[in-house]
Amino acid sequence: MARTKKTSTRAGKTSTPKARARRSTAPGRLLSVAEIQRLLKPPENFEELADKAIEAWNRVRANVRIPGMSPGALAGLVKRARQRQTVEAALREGLELTLKRAQHARLIADDAAWKGVLKIWRFVKPVASENEQVKNAFLFLADALSRPRAEAEKQLAAQSPHDNSNRRPRSTAEGDAEPKAETHPEATQTQQ
Repeated sequence: MARTKKTSTRAGKTSTPKARARRSTAPGRLLSVAEIQRLLKPPENFEELADKAIEAWNRVRANVRIPGMSPGALAGLVKRARQRQTVEAALREGLELTLKRAQHARLIADDAAWKGVLKIWRFVKPVASENEQVKNAFLFLADALSRPRAEAEKQLAAQSPHDNSNRRPRSTAEGDAEPKAETHPEATQTQQ
């Protein structure tokens, strides 16, 4: 017995592209710098001012006629602006949290990788003092760990085939001891 797909006989309401565009909550196109500069920068409390203007206009509506604008149309524009502000705030909050999680994951990964490098150095250093080949192989690391941090960062960045300009190698002044606990700029931000 073959089953056939039942088709609905209910007439669906089709929406026009204009209606779909009005309902859309997705952000619009990206603006050029010139377009952004041409936009008006309303004051912080412009929604309150607009609400008061709508109330005042409704009180004197018989005496004030503005072509192409009504209190209802202005209220709709203010409502849309508030909706866009809400969408932007929600997106910003979500992205900031996602970015913070990614930063913390990177900090943990950096810490583990640098601990691995320092562990190698602890084991290689005694061997390097007796074996010239090992010493020459790890000369770059001995040099980086013995120099001041800023100088070591410049040297490593110049030698590195990868762009590590935003990364900070963790090192100690001597290279023998364990690395000191460092505070990261991300750690000074408030935890959420």
